[in-house]
Amino acid sequence: MDREITLSDVIHVGDNFDVNAEEENWEGVDFYILKCTLCKQCATHNIVDGWGNFVSTRTFYIEGSFYARLDDYDDVYWKTNQ
Repeated sequence: MDREITLSDVIHVGDNFDVNAEEENWEGVDFYILKCTLCKQCATHNIVDGWGNFVSTRTFYIEGSFYARLDDYDDVYWKTNQ
């Protein structure tokens, strides 16, 4: 039986990707655009990131820096240092 390929399997450092935003978010956006800064990793311990997201032990994750939408534009983004 072949394993299903996931987004995290094909993302490399420097790649851009998007992630759906939670329905109720303070930015009022439908998705986030990120640039991969750390390829797929397996958490060796529980992690809480800078936004309060919880990653449990033995869960795969990738890290990225965000692009922020420029005010008053729906299709213009700038890369933040986060």
